Amino acid sequence: MFKGKKWVSIRRLKIQEFFLTLRYIKDGGASWHDIYLRLGEIQEKTSKAFLKSLSPLLISYLLLVSLSDDRTISITFQSITASIPTSFATLVSSLAVFVSFQQLQTAVMMISIRSTESARLRLYRFSANAYGLYHGQDDMALSVPVLQNFFLKEKLPISKLLSSMMLLTYSLILVPMMAFYIYLLNLQIDIVLTSEAPLLEHIAATLGVMTLVFAAIFIILFNIPLPFAKNKFGIRWGFLCNLYPMSRHPQLGIWLEESEDNKTK
Repeated sequence: MFKGKKWVSIRRLKIQEFFLTLRYIKDGGASWHDIYLRLGEIQEKTSKAFLKSLSPLLISYLLLVSLSDDRTISITFQSITASIPTSFATLVSSLAVFVSFQQLQTAVMMISIRSTESARLRLYRFSANAYGLYHGQDDMALSVPVLQNFFLKEKLPISKLLSSMMLLTYSLILVPMMAFYIYLLNLQIDIVLTSEAPLLEHIAATLGVMTLVFAAIFIILFNIPLPFAKNKFGIRWGFLCNLYPMSRHPQLGIWLEESEDNKTK
């Protein structure tokens, strides 16, 4: 079924698109200095956007835990009580989770892109992290245990151990995020299975469950290798023909005949 197919992830294709775009930017006169510092700004922006996207999740959790009963979220102020169905709040929270997953995906990809770009400038004992720190970026560059020393070699892999510990520690931020995801999913499933809930609350809870499921599917399918086939039409008419802007491609007649044959089949 998948014989002759190439397995590649959407994430990898998007990163490749980014680097191809950078090639045009470089041809336009941008230096490595300009591109690297601009990537640093984008990386910082996407990382902050992801962290900001966690704030609504925290607020939602506090509201659901402290102000919610089985059916409604109620707030009382000076003898005035305002309430909304819990399923409506969980639907909004589910949408926030989906956006947060996308922000996380973007931030991780930008870190990978900038790291790859930093390795393209090969200078003796040059540190891209130190370069970024000098220009007001990479604030923790000096505490990152990545060594670039050709004269000394570690007897023990301490730097790799420290890097693994640092990566594991930063990844712990995903633990409360996933815990809230599971909590939100279970809560909305309970509402869906509750026969006493009105129709609108059932619909809102169902949409919330679907949103959370879609978020998980999105992250998985975006990052795992998927089967792709060669796009003959795109290669011929979108790439090869552009190599001959002032004349016809030598194979143009054959391609036109094949196109007509495919239409008659």
